[in-house]
Formats: sequence, structure tokens, C-alpha cells
Amino acid sequence: GDWITMSSAEGKSFRPSEMPRLIRQYSPHLVLIDGFSLMTGDTRRNQLWESIRDMSRELKQLAVGMGISVVVAHQANRGAANTARPPGLHEVSFGDALAQDCDRVIVLSQPTKPPQTLTVTIQKFRKGRPLQTGTDFLFDPDHGRIKEYDERQRAASKSGNSRADLQERSR
Repeated sequence: GDWITMSSAEGKSFRPSEMPRLIRQYSPHLVLIDGFSLMTGDTRRNQLWESIRDMSRELKQLAVGMGISVVVAHQANRGAANTARPPGLHEVSFGDALAQDCDRVIVLSQPTKPPQTLTVTIQKFRKGRPLQTGTDFLFDPDHGRIKEYDERQRAASKSGNSRADLQERSR
């Protein structure tokens, strides 16, 4: 299928209530939302966390009702300033309603490893077990690549061995 990007760059933010029409129009199997807190709720609330809660519930109902997967990128709160450890469910920005509504919460953290390495942990898995120990991945955004960073690569980087040396030894 085609990759379709909808942007709020035109100065108007997306509302969860607009999504059912777009989903019916384009019939995606997966919806990705980059920057959940940039969306706008349909009702005015006194507190931002109330808007986040309402939008979270709307997205959950959308996913279940339309039978699609929705992946939402969101940030941790200031309490999770230590990026060497993964933020916990209680550190979701603007309250924990989003984490409560999610079937899975996948977290990125940046321990003291090579700068392009992020650790991915699963803090919540509604119908399974969380993976809180994590898996390391090398991110290369300049080339659009993500790959698992395994123990052999970690050992090679500590000893100063290059990737080519590692490949040669594994043959």
C-alpha cells in the first residue's frame, strides 16, 4: 500500500474526531501519530491532562471500533529526565490516562552506550509479559536504518574492533 502523510503543518492541529473519516477514506491498516500532545481535543478543558485523557479514550475507541492498530508517539514527563533508564508508566507526560488506555507501552531510553544506540523496553503488554530489560538498537536516521545492537557489536566497540573486523570473524 501507499504511505500517506497527513500533517498539521498548515497551522491547524488534528483532532481525534477527524480520524474516522480519514480512516474510511484511506483504509489504512496502521495509523501512526507523531506528537500526541500536539493534537487538539474537541472539548475545552481547564487542564491539559483532561484533554489528553479524552483524546486517549477517543483513539482507543477508534482502534477497537475500526479494527486497526494505532501507534502514538508521546513523551515522558520531567520526572524521567534521567535518559539512562527507561521511564516508567507513571512518568507519561500529562497524566497516565494514555498509558492506561494502551495495550502496549514501548519506551525508548538512551543508556551510556554509543550515541546512536537506544534501548527499547516494553513497559506494558496487556495480554502478555512486559520486557523491561530491553533490547538495544542502533538508529541511523541519515540513512533510514534501525538494527539490533547485539553483544558482539558491544564487545567490538569496547575493544576498538571495527564492524568490518567483526563481519570477517563471523564468516
